[in-house]
Amino acid sequence: MPTAYEDFVDFLVAEAAPEKIIAFAPSETSRARAYELLSREKSGTISADEKRELDQFVQLEHVFSVAKARAYEHLTATGNAVPK
Repeated sequence: MPTAYEDFVDFLVAEAAPEKIIAFAPSETSRARAYELLSREKSGTISADEKRELDQFVQLEHVFSVAKARAYEHLTATGNAVPK
């Protein structure tokens, strides 16, 4: 992961409650849009603009996956309960 992403994830984990990071989920509207774009990509009907939008979704999903993993690590390291 590029350093800028690492910096952002470190900031997010340090400044936001780890439980809130772990609980974060995109809105139903965002999820539906991502699924629509994935479907268009699979069918070969995705436009260049839609492909860029899909790439942004993928990047953000990766950043939040890393942030959630770090939030779990932080809770575990500090002896706090990890949400289930």
